[in-house]
Amino acid sequence: MFKNEPYRKDYKNGILVNPITKDKPYIQVASQKDNDKMRKSNNRKGNGLVVARIGRLTFAKYRVIKQNIKNGLIVNSILVP
Repeated sequence: MFKNEPYRKDYKNGILVNPITKDKPYIQVASQKDNDKMRKSNNRKGNGLVVARIGRLTFAKYRVIKQNIKNGLIVNSILVP
């Protein structure tokens, strides 16, 4: 496990010993947050209500219902009157 360390300039007799150049770049290790699992895009529980605009002043309401089955997740959209 590596830790990120800040870049420190080292001088000897007033001359910079470790400059950052294309030949010697200062490389940091990726942070731990990048390795974490991505968060779900929808974190609410239960069925969600979605309102979509169809026309100028008309809207359609539908519920998104998720079903877990052995093979995977099935997402259904059911219109609400």
